[in-house]
Amino acid sequence: GSFEQAVTSARTLRQNAAVVLRECFNHVKKDEAPPLGHVADVVGEIVNQVEQNPEAMLAMRGLETPETYSWNHCFNVAVLAVVFGKYLGYTSRQLFYLGLAGLLHDLGKQFIPENILNAPRLLDPQECLVIQRHSELGFQRLEALGDLPEIVLGGILEHHEKADGSGYPNGLLQNSINPLASIIAVVDIYDALSSNRPYKAALPPTQALSILYSMRQSAFLPLLAERFIRCIGVYPAGSLVSLSTGEIAVVQRARSKEADSKLIVVPANASRQGLLRLVDLSLTPKVRITGSLDPLVYGIDCQSVLQRVAG
Repeated sequence: GSFEQAVTSARTLRQNAAVVLRECFNHVKKDEAPPLGHVADVVGEIVNQVEQNPEAMLAMRGLETPETYSWNHCFNVAVLAVVFGKYLGYTSRQLFYLGLAGLLHDLGKQFIPENILNAPRLLDPQECLVIQRHSELGFQRLEALGDLPEIVLGGILEHHEKADGSGYPNGLLQNSINPLASIIAVVDIYDALSSNRPYKAALPPTQALSILYSMRQSAFLPLLAERFIRCIGVYPAGSLVSLSTGEIAVVQRARSKEADSKLIVVPANASRQGLLRLVDLSLTPKVRITGSLDPLVYGIDCQSVLQRVAG
């Protein structure tokens, strides 16, 4: 399986996942049992694809528009959690549980009024308390079904707990937070910062990572933020970067040693279907990445560039 094939599979999986999540959310809204069998199939496929080609899964992460943010976010969190779990040495079964908790972590948001959930502004303290109920509400609904392992339910309930005890719903301290929840907490914040949302545009990955790094002591288990940054690389797959040659490029494959990454150089006039060049930094020592760029400023859709290379 080439990287190109893996990108195509990742794209198909994302489309299937959107259908399943929409179905899942709609059932819950109508007070019906969500189709957990379909959810499990999606998670099994996420684990399978991450085990084969984590970079292709990461590269296809940024396809969301603000309208589809909610289920895209759930899918992204599941993917990022599984990629990170694999990096941390989790077994396939642990990755499956992690993916399940990631995919369902925000299910309780279906019980939050839309005007609060999609408010294009910062919320007042009262509204914040309403939104904070989502982790408990999702947990209660899923626990009542009786189909999910305890560890997965805990991951859903505790994904907003913080290491310093300032999280919710139970103000737990680092040693008592569910291990899946700790991982979901890191990737949840990273995805929220680096995605387009109803009230703000995405931050470039490097900025999102530096915010994550600044929260490392209060919010996360010791060294978890640092390990996540190492896991996805400072310039993750799918990010836009500037090169020492003065050109701009989309990262196709990120390696922990930046000098081993692969890039797609985008023509200066990005609107032309100009020729894309692939550059392997390990073979071109003169070229290096000089910084992160905001795709919105340059009008470049990084995902479509990756797909053009995938064909």
